Amino acid sequence: MKKNRLGITALLIGIVALGLAVIPGLAMERPEERPETPPLIESESDGGVTLTFKEFSVTWGGKSEEGEEVAEQAVNQEEPIDRNRLLKWFTLSAVCFSLVGLVLGPISWARERQPAISGSAIGVCCLALVWQYVVIGIAVGVGIAVLLIVLSQFSP
Repeated sequence: MKKNRLGITALLIGIVALGLAVIPGLAMERPEERPETPPLIESESDGGVTLTFKEFSVTWGGKSEEGEEVAEQAVNQEEPIDRNRLLKWFTLSAVCFSLVGLVLGPISWARERQPAISGSAIGVCCLALVWQYVVIGIAVGVGIAVLLIVLSQFSP
């Protein structure tokens, strides 16, 4: 066990990198792109500034019909967790871990007597780096297989 420390470390780092690449993307499904927020609009009719966001608007400094100043307070609405930003951080962490594993893998291959562990570590780190492309490749392969099965049903 002491002879294979670098290989085992590289393999564990590769497994962590693969977990960081796979699990957050599955758990926090990628949301649809949000439309851009409309620009802030100044209200000229009542002399105040009106800020509008979707169906919610707030006016500051204007005069109401009774002549009193209106100072509406915005309702504290917390933004939902920005999933794209979170996924970027997980992806960046996965890339960093896999690069560390890809550095440790060849070192352990050269120094230690068990190349199977370091080879597996290198493979897992590479899989973590190209995970999105692997998923796309699997989906394309399944699509081609279904197409070939459908076409084979029509042949004589």
